[in-house]
This record gives sequence, structure tokens and C-alpha cells, in this order.
Amino acid sequence: MFNALKYIEELEKSGFTREQAEVSMKLLIDIMNENFATKADIEKFATKADLKEVEYKLESRIHSLELKMESAFREMEYKLIIKLGTMMGAMLTLSIAITATLIKFIPSVGY
Repeated sequence: MFNALKYIEELEKSGFTREQAEVSMKLLIDIMNENFATKADIEKFATKADLKEVEYKLESRIHSLELKMESAFREMEYKLIIKLGTMMGAMLTLSIAITATLIKFIPSVGY
């Protein structure tokens, strides 16, 4: 809430005369009255039904975005699983190849 008396007092503290502070306050109040919407203004232009419709549309958009994000995360999860599986397969193949090579080159111990 706007406190006109405090506004005038602060202007006087900063060097304004009482008359200058009062004129400044009156101008500010005029500007506020001309440009700020009152509760009646809002009720005239935006009924509760309008606000409910806006609320419903926003909720619908948020829900749609949630579904898209869930889908994108699921898709990324599947891609990661496939990539990790491929990497594990490649590592297994590599370890078999290394083991086979080592067996070939290590002299066998006679039993």
C-alpha cells in the first residue's frame, strides 16, 4: 500500500520543501489512479469463468509438457541402455580376443 505521508517525509528529508513534496505526491497519486487497474476494473474485464478458462489452458499445457518430457526421458533411457549393452558386448569380445592371444603366446606348462 502506498503511504503518502511517508513519501512526503522522505522527500523533505532529501531537501524538498513541504510544497514540492506535496505536489510530487499528488502527481504520483494521479499517475497511479490513471494507470493502475482497480479490483472493479479487473472484475469488469476478467470474469471468474475467464480466469478458470485460462487456468484450465495452463494446466493442459503443463500436462502436455510433462508428457513430452517423460517420453523424451524414456527415449534417452532406451538409447543409453542400447549403447551400454553395445559397449559391454564390445568389451566382452575384446577380452575374449585378448585372452585367446595370451593363451597362444604363453608357453604351455607341461603336466
